[in-house]
Amino acid sequence: MAAGAHPVELPEGLLDALEQLMFAAIGLTTIALEQAAPGDLTFQQWRALVVLGRAGDTRVSDVAARVGVSLPSASRLIARLMERGYVDSARDDHDRRETNVTLTRRGAQVRRAVISRRRQLMMSALGAEAGTLAPGLGRDLEKLAGAFDEYA
Repeated sequence: MAAGAHPVELPEGLLDALEQLMFAAIGLTTIALEQAAPGDLTFQQWRALVVLGRAGDTRVSDVAARVGVSLPSASRLIARLMERGYVDSARDDHDRRETNVTLTRRGAQVRRAVISRRRQLMMSALGAEAGTLAPGLGRDLEKLAGAFDEYA
């Protein structure tokens, strides 16, 4: 905690519920990856596709930071994605030491397929519970998601 910062008061059980959701999200994503792109993507490679899909043209060093790997590991990860036709790379026009990476059409398609499968799994898991959820829950979840946006 930063010096002078005050602890945040959270509703009872919120952190536990968020932890459960995050564990479930990892599980849902793992299953969706295997079903939509069988044996084709590791979780870290998927994470890179997520980052590139959100940010567009991105430096390899930024992909490394967002995925949580070293620059050499990110370079190898990007090379494997290029071999599969999921990303393209080019030298940065402003800084020739940097390489920029973008999703290809194929990369965007597999990203959409995994997201679509994950949404299907979520809808199936919610089932009858969906009708019992509070009407403002979506807005509240958007606020929570915004708090974690730097990690997405």
